[in-house]
Amino acid sequence: MDRRHFLLMGIQLLTTGVVAAQAGRLAAAEPISYDRLMSTLYPKTEGEKKYLKEITALVRARKLPEKLVYAAWRSAESKQKNRRVRIFAETLAILCKRSDVPLKVKLTL
Repeated sequence: MDRRHFLLMGIQLLTTGVVAAQAGRLAAAEPISYDRLMSTLYPKTEGEKKYLKEITALVRARKLPEKLVYAAWRSAESKQKNRRVRIFAETLAILCKRSDVPLKVKLTL
């Protein structure tokens, strides 16, 4: 194998890795839906289910940035199952306050 062929294969391998990384980022950024929140946050009460419905409605209406909801969801999905909705709500409230986004929905227990 000569040097030119070796460098060409290295460049092809590198570009394949960059394309795969871009595809992974796009796949991870799928929209937050009510079903996704329900299946990962495990709401127990009707108040928690209603809260998640209202949050997804605000995201669909573009009154709440999906980026904030996604960040709050990511922080809550790895916590204890019985506390995930509460952690999600608290994190979302903090992120909205920091970003100066009004959040009029509150979690009722």
